[in-house]
Amino acid sequence: MHDANAIFAYQVVPGTDEILAFTETLEFARQEASQHFEGLKVMDENFEAGIAIYKVG
Repeated sequence: MHDANAIFAYQVVPGTDEILAFTETLEFARQEASQHFEGLKVMDENFEAGIAIYKVG
């Protein structure tokens, strides 16, 4: 379900909201954030920070 009055964003740098990536749906935000997180884990296997997802109205 798409909320026409909102978009979604996730943290590019976990732990800070200075740089965000935007998507049209929560599903896309979850998918892209998960892929981004896996990429960060490849660079640093000890990486443990979570990535926040925001609903932007």
